[in-house]
Amino acid sequence: YRRAAVPGRLSSIVLGESLFNDGTALVAYAAIAGVVAGGAVAVPVLAARVVLATAGGLAVGLALGLVGSFVIRRAEDPLAEIMATTALAFAAFVGAEELHVSGAIAGVTAGLTVGATARRTLSPSSQVAIHSFWEYMAFGVNTFLFLLVGLSSSPTTLLSSAPQTAIAVACVFAGRAVAIYLPFLVLGWVRPSQAIPPRWQHVFVIGNIKGALSIALALGLPKDMPFRPLLVDVAFGVTFISLVVQGLLLGRALNWLGLTRRDPLLSAASEHQAKLVTARAARAELDTLLANGMVPRMAYERLRSEYQVTIAEAEREIRRLQDRNIAQGARLLLAVRRRLIDAERAALTAAERTGLIDVDVAERHLLRLDERTLALERLIHAAGDIDIGPARERAS
Repeated sequence: YRRAAVPGRLSSIVLGESLFNDGTALVAYAAIAGVVAGGAVAVPVLAARVVLATAGGLAVGLALGLVGSFVIRRAEDPLAEIMATTALAFAAFVGAEELHVSGAIAGVTAGLTVGATARRTLSPSSQVAIHSFWEYMAFGVNTFLFLLVGLSSSPTTLLSSAPQTAIAVACVFAGRAVAIYLPFLVLGWVRPSQAIPPRWQHVFVIGNIKGALSIALALGLPKDMPFRPLLVDVAFGVTFISLVVQGLLLGRALNWLGLTRRDPLLSAASEHQAKLVTARAARAELDTLLANGMVPRMAYERLRSEYQVTIAEAEREIRRLQDRNIAQGARLLLAVRRRLIDAERAALTAAERTGLIDVDVAERHLLRLDERTLALERLIHAAGDIDIGPARERAS
């Protein structure tokens, strides 16, 4: 959603609902698993268990999150702060499970509490380090779960469960449509001022992309549970189809619904920027060929003049478009500054490792670079991010 530059409120609703859905699914899964293991339970009792597990998880997570924020604010080393967040996540989950409430809800609540209370007091280096660590952890867990499915299943079993997977996909999509359109229809009748636009509702349905949570829950089923292999295969199939099909369709759907904020001038500037980059690369390669004696002088001069014309035209068009759209030029400048800070960080780290500068001096300058990076990230996010390359995190 951030890449597509959708309205901020839409992105916030989608991300917030995703967290709520994951937590609710985990609580419901735990309650139903308890019913399967222990026998029949009345519906009111089951509902009470779900509410108690959710409320208890919120309370435990909030309490431990406040304690964790107090501890993290007093740590002065990014590594110690990372360790504190890891211990907090573990303590929230295990503590909630020991109290027979939702550990997942407790973990999410603790994380949100720390983010809301401690972020303002954390140093820029700590914010960068903690964000990078947990982003890597999320990537590693997702990769590990898909690897487990590959080890526990086979192409034959996945193909044999294709009919059940197709039925599950249809049920998931239909259930999502009912869960979105019907409540928002009622909301529009009851409170017209808070009605959600129909285009946003379509995005909520199409953007309901399933992730690794479904696979994790399926893999967590008891080994002796009937139809466990089938459930694992179906969960993987639904997740795979969701990631591939819905993931590919979401961007097109956002464009078709007119929800992206793509500026025509920005698109035109990007086209000319691409021409400029490719023409300069070709000109540099041509100079190398001439220096190595691999191209005649006459052919070199003719080809170089052609590329020079392309470069001049692209630069002229970029300047003209930036003069017409000052905001676009400012965003591009911010993105370039971010790349330059990455280059400064890499050079500084290399100099410290080779002994050219002292560790204390390197740490002091790296802290300043982290401060500039966070400030630029906020400005770029506010202006509409132009991603011209992956940000390289500081090596520890």
